[in-house]
Amino acid sequence: MALPYFFSIINPEIVVMGVFFLIFLAFISYGLSKVFRDRNGNVNKITVGVISIGVSFLIIYFGRNTFYQLIGNLRISDTLLYILSIAAVLILLYLFRKKLRICWIIALIGIGLILIVSLTDWVYQEVLVFIIGLVLLIWGGWMCSKEKIPKLKVKLR
Repeated sequence: MALPYFFSIINPEIVVMGVFFLIFLAFISYGLSKVFRDRNGNVNKITVGVISIGVSFLIIYFGRNTFYQLIGNLRISDTLLYILSIAAVLILLYLFRKKLRICWIIALIGIGLILIVSLTDWVYQEVLVFIIGLVLLIWGGWMCSKEKIPKLKVKLR
């Protein structure tokens, strides 16, 4: 199966740098939103957005080599990274168990398996994992459709 060009340029370095860009962007924009306010206390969103995007980009651009030297010196194996990524997903699902219903969690696991098969080479039996992901996605959707959704009660005067 041939992948589009966009997926062929995505590698772990691009993904890690993109995630760090978003993290720096969130922290910098939060900090700048406390500084750039007008007389009424409203945030100047354009100024905050432009400055935080620029500073985040500069941090990523100039800090890239330093970051990879730091990670390279830790000598973490690929197998350990795979285990840590699975553990991170399970921890996030556990933390969001109150916010997400079980049907959404099953559907998200199915979507995750489908994305892993489509975008990486982590698994050997790609067809089997794709089918399991598709079954989990359909099962989660079916469970969500069977749950009763509370009706909105509107009182008219």
